[in-house]
This record gives sequence, structure tokens and C-alpha cells, in this order.
Amino acid sequence: MENSVSVKDILLTFRRRAWIILVIPILLGMASFIYTHFFSSPMYSATTQVLVNQAKVKKSYLYNTNAVQTNTQLVNTYSGMASNPIVLKQAIRMSNFKMTVGQLSGMLTVQATQNNQLLTLNIQSDSPELSVQLVNHVAEALKSRVKKIMGEDNVVILSPASYTSGLSPITASLKKNVLIAVIAGFIISIGLAFLLDYLDDSIKDVHELKQLDLPVLGVVSYSARHGRNRLKNYSNVQSVSK
Repeated sequence: MENSVSVKDILLTFRRRAWIILVIPILLGMASFIYTHFFSSPMYSATTQVLVNQAKVKKSYLYNTNAVQTNTQLVNTYSGMASNPIVLKQAIRMSNFKMTVGQLSGMLTVQATQNNQLLTLNIQSDSPELSVQLVNHVAEALKSRVKKIMGEDNVVILSPASYTSGLSPITASLKKNVLIAVIAGFIISIGLAFLLDYLDDSIKDVHELKQLDLPVLGVVSYSARHGRNRLKNYSNVQSVSK
């Protein structure tokens, strides 16, 4: 007999595995709440942009094609210098924060926009004030080292980062994390319920016996009342086929 899944079968699966479908989302939601509220620190981002110009060039030739190409190449060079340990050490000294070069390097992201003279510096940390001060000091340290090493004063801090009260963290909020965990829990629990139901080859009710073309002689049901088993016989007992 060809097996087919009906809406009734799906609803029966939901009813039999209701505890799984309810418990897993609740547990995942609670775990997400506890982790986000007690163990996860919100992260704050601060960004500074610097403009790179070709030094010692006449004003009338500042924006010609060769100058722009040269400036673009300088942006790529200064992008590597921005994450150099020498620049980072100087930024740490300027900020007076106790941290290692490795820690600052892990917070820093340097992005050179293609065919552009802008260099973007970004710092992410668990403090908005720390992020703002560090990214500005990295930009100042880069400008200082370029002038000292390259002998060029062609780095302009175009838009320094600034701190504003009420700055929102970039990481997901508590409500969002819990909601995602609950939704994921429902998806997992429903899939697990159908998997367990598929792997369970026991006969659960008379309806499944009839689907197998087997005669039903009677149904034994268990009642916890008074701790006794009760036998319920059906009046429409079918005779066993020969």
C-alpha cells in the first residue's frame, strides 16, 4: 500500500511531539537571553577617513589623471602602513591605554577604496569612547609616520570620529538574539519531531492498523486511576480473515 502523508497525520505528529516543539524553543531562547545579557559585551564602531594627496604638486595639476593615479597608489601604500606595528605603538602611546599591538591590530580594519583617494580606518571595541579615541590616534600616528618616513605631508584627516551620547552598539540587541533563537528552536524542533515520528515504527492507534489491512480485534488502554489496567473492547470486532 502506498504511503501518503495527510494533514491529519501532520497534526497527529504535532500532538504526539508537542513537548519537543515547545521545550526546545524555550530552552534556546533562555540560553540566548542568558548569554547575551550576562556574557556578551556590546561592540561599538568608530570610523575615520583620511585623504591622500600627492605632495609638492602645482595646484593646477592637482586633479589631473597622473596625479589621481599616483594618489591611488599612495593610498594602497599607506593602507599597509596604517596597520604597521610602529604606527600602532605610537597610537597606543598617544591614547595612554594599556593594550598590546596585537590587541589594537585585532580591533582595527583598514579599507582602501578602489580608484579613490580615501583611506577608511575603523575600530571596534566594547567602549564607544575607546573606539573613537583609538581610531583618531591611529589616523594621527599614520600622518606623523608618513611625514617622518616618507618626508611627505600629504595625509589629511578628512572626517575624524566623534563620540555622541546614546551611541547604539553594532552587535545584535537582546530582543533580536532571543527572537532568532526561538525561531531557530521552532525550526529544529519541528524537524526533530518529524524525524522521530519517521523512525518510530510502532503502532500508535487503530487507524495505522487499518492502513496495514490488518483486522482489529480490540484495544487495550491503560488508565492510571486507582493504579489498575482497564480493558476496553470494541463492539465492532472484525473477524480474522482466513
